[in-house]
Amino acid sequence: MAETTETEPTFKGGLVLAGAVSGGAYMAGVLDFILQALDTWEAEKNTNPDATPNHKFEICALSGASAGSISAAVFARMLATKTVPVHDVNNPPDQPVANPKDETVPFQNPLYATWVQSIDIRHLLKDEDLKDSKAELLSLLDSTVLPYIGSNVLNVTGMENRPRPGFISENLDVFFNSTNLRGVPYSLAFKGEVENYRHMMDVHGEYKHFSLNWNNFTGPGPHAIRLDPSEIAPSGVWGDFVSASIASGAFPVGLAPRMLSRKIDEYNIPPRPEELGTPDWPLGIKTAGPGYTYQYMNVDGGMVNNEPLELARRTLSGGKDIKNPRSGDEAKAAVIMVDPFPNTSAVKASYAPERNIFQVLGRLISIVLNQMRFKPEEIKLSLDDNVYSRFVVSPVYASNEQRIEPLAIYGELLGSFGAFLSESFRRHDFQLGRRNGQHFLRKYFVLPETNPLFSNWTEAMKAQYGVDRDGVRHLPVIPLVKETVTTEIPLPPRPRSSEVNMDELGKQLRARVKAVVPKLIAVIPNGILRTIAKLVWKLDWLIGISKIIAGGMVEKIADELKKINDAVLK
Repeated sequence: MAETTETEPTFKGGLVLAGAVSGGAYMAGVLDFILQALDTWEAEKNTNPDATPNHKFEICALSGASAGSISAAVFARMLATKTVPVHDVNNPPDQPVANPKDETVPFQNPLYATWVQSIDIRHLLKDEDLKDSKAELLSLLDSTVLPYIGSNVLNVTGMENRPRPGFISENLDVFFNSTNLRGVPYSLAFKGEVENYRHMMDVHGEYKHFSLNWNNFTGPGPHAIRLDPSEIAPSGVWGDFVSASIASGAFPVGLAPRMLSRKIDEYNIPPRPEELGTPDWPLGIKTAGPGYTYQYMNVDGGMVNNEPLELARRTLSGGKDIKNPRSGDEAKAAVIMVDPFPNTSAVKASYAPERNIFQVLGRLISIVLNQMRFKPEEIKLSLDDNVYSRFVVSPVYASNEQRIEPLAIYGELLGSFGAFLSESFRRHDFQLGRRNGQHFLRKYFVLPETNPLFSNWTEAMKAQYGVDRDGVRHLPVIPLVKETVTTEIPLPPRPRSSEVNMDELGKQLRARVKAVVPKLIAVIPNGILRTIAKLVWKLDWLIGISKIIAGGMVEKIADELKKINDAVLK
């Protein structure tokens, strides 16, 4: 991480964007407001310096998992071009075409255009992925629209590049977490009767490391993949950048896995070596040398690390064993996590033991996921109320902001896929994200006024921006300095379940079922069962098997949507 050379007091930040699926619309709203607030503050420091808080906030890292990686990729693009914040979700700056494959106009706000306007269940229930009779079934949903949306994000034809914003580090580290299905081999050496014994382990937690920088950085030795802000294009390094983000968001079974590749010497780029050491490649790869291209299929990064805090934290501190100051009087860096789905525990006061094989199997899957994501060092830190090096933005739909309500965002529904059902749901979540982002910056992303960051503040500034925390005046790290960002963003009106056309959804589901089931039958390993299944499926025209399956799905969705009306009527 580059050292800050400016004389003004500086606070460094790393944005950690958690897995979200359709909750990405909420995350996009939070990011949209944070970017608007930073741009507004930067402009005001130039035009009205005497009356504007003059310390500096600098984003040094973006770390994402799943939908968080996609949001990080879009956010990075927005740092390199002029964009327009979404003040009114009913009057956004972009009007994308109905089919993302046909889009030609650059997005003025790619966060909103991507997460609210472009992605929708009607695209995910098509059969573009299966029109070729020889095509393999890669996922239950049609993921072919995602690369087109990614390419549209990178369409900047005729748009104005902007110089590096003052709130961005010269070298902005960007990490996309994914789950590597092939794995990377590591070994532990043991002394014993077997000479040179190695205990082998495959690591499946993967990440791609990019660096967005404006200074043509080409440091010695292996380094992160450079993104040139002046050369944004759907192909080349930027195309690989977006592809890596989509691979991170490849929700298992639901969305298609993605193939990525890298030279094996990239596994020697910090911070990976200090964490894991050097991979112990098989002989065929070792012989090929450091230029060997290692291919691996990826699924959702949230499988093994849904809140990738450590990569951002380490970038801020400068190393694995270096800690960021945590007390309010000393803090000078922090990770800010945007988490649409705060974790809860399955442990309750009452307990119904898992007994049958299906109950145990289902519980084991959740146990494996929870154990892979478990971070004991984070639990230790959470016990200290005086830690000012970690902050979080999560959905709150209430006047009482101390309470996290169920169904704060529509993305919570249907296993986190709910917001894909209606653009009105995503508009709601986006606006709530902007509102929560505004409240976070104004009231919660604060430090005690005794922190050196505010050493140059006047008493008038402290009186204007100060907030009380347990009887101690705190000041915002990112002050809201103009009416465009201080005007209260209203709670979005709650869309009702009637926004979803259930008849049309039923037709789309049946069409998808009719495309998917034959492909599922084709991969049944037992020949006799496969033949029986084919014979039964041929009777679909008579007994309506696809209609029955789709009908069951519609019923499940309808039951889930009842939660909306219950929440609205509270």
